[in-house]
Amino acid sequence: MLATSPLAIGYPGFCLFRTPELTVQRGDRIAIVGPNGAGKSTLLRTLIGELRPLEGSIRYGNNIKPAYLAQEPQLDEERTILDTLLRRHAFSEEEARRFAARFLFEGDEVFKPVGALSGGERRRLALALLALERANLFFLDEPTNHLDLPSREALEAVLADFDGTIVFVSHDRYIIDRLATTVWAIEDGQLTVSLGNYSDYQQTRQRNVPAQPNERATRQPQATPPRRARSPRQIECALIQTERTIEELEARLHQLADELDEATARQDVEAVAELGAAYERLQEEIERAYAQWERLQDELAAVQVGSEP
Repeated sequence: MLATSPLAIGYPGFCLFRTPELTVQRGDRIAIVGPNGAGKSTLLRTLIGELRPLEGSIRYGNNIKPAYLAQEPQLDEERTILDTLLRRHAFSEEEARRFAARFLFEGDEVFKPVGALSGGERRRLALALLALERANLFFLDEPTNHLDLPSREALEAVLADFDGTIVFVSHDRYIIDRLATTVWAIEDGQLTVSLGNYSDYQQTRQRNVPAQPNERATRQPQATPPRRARSPRQIECALIQTERTIEELEARLHQLADELDEATARQDVEAVAELGAAYERLQEEIERAYAQWERLQDELAAVQVGSEP
């Protein structure tokens, strides 16, 4: 479906990493993983043609129709959920409402304007639109971002029903283990290919790392005072603040992406390098914020379970 020569990925004057020859076969489920700022999203944008590789080439096979889910999907803020679906597909209203319910938009929720949706709701709508694409190759950038547990289950159902090929960026180890048949791992300026899911990749990685003496092993562990459990209300407040932070960071990321595109178009190498570095740093902040959001979700779930009679 897709094949490349060895690639250099990044922005003019700013190489993030290099790859070997890559191939994507029908039915593959390829997870792109790596540390914050490694260039995972940049690779995805390069594969779909938004960016050019600094070196190398990408070749698509015949009859390939890709579809792309960005971290921040572009949606018409004025239209309702129902209008958005009806404009994308030849539904009757009843059919559109049944389809929306698959993505947890039920009853009068379909009349909400897109501009009033939360981050998770926007993500679910974008996934619904993706499912309507007559595509056989999905590119997904952090598909579980903003999603609560029911929304993640809806996502899993959609991807399980999809009989095409998926290349996705994610920091969600659970979804990688459930979906991936191959892992592309970016580390230390190189991409390596590992067959299997995330657990398989981790086992291979550990086998290839020589054992190191642990200088701290003989030290007496320091006792740490137990952390006082927070109340559900305190955790919910922290979640709300984290979600606001994520929205602000993603708005800045969208603005920075526009500036980067403009600098690339005018071939301003210095600006592209500077903006590219800023873009990667901001992605790191966003990934840290998402990790904090997930920790808070887990903490809230644990507290709620513990408080049940």
